[in-house]
Amino acid sequence: MKNLLIVEDETIIALEYRLMVEKNGHHVIKIVNNGKDAIIQAVEYIPDFILMDINIKGNMNGIEAAKEIFNKEKKSKIIFITAYDINSFDFPEFNHYLLTKPIKQNILLDILNN
Repeated sequence: MKNLLIVEDETIIALEYRLMVEKNGHHVIKIVNNGKDAIIQAVEYIPDFILMDINIKGNMNGIEAAKEIFNKEKKSKIIFITAYDINSFDFPEFNHYLLTKPIKQNILLDILNN
């Protein structure tokens, strides 16, 4: 079982992700919708994975939040999610995964189970 933090500003999508991972034996620690809360929760709970939407509410995007998280704790693995062109983003140097919306359950579970 892996522990996840979900960072997604669309409630229905966040709940869909939660259902997807929990029905497959994983645990969602929290769902947050902005970078500031993502950083706070990631540092407090140190999840195995952070499912991080790139375009979220607040003053920072998901990539900026992930960089802050990585500077504070390096144990969580980041899975970036976007519906936009991935070439328009400057991804961090640290190891991460990238999924495009809509997420395919089998691909996400492959990442979580390896």
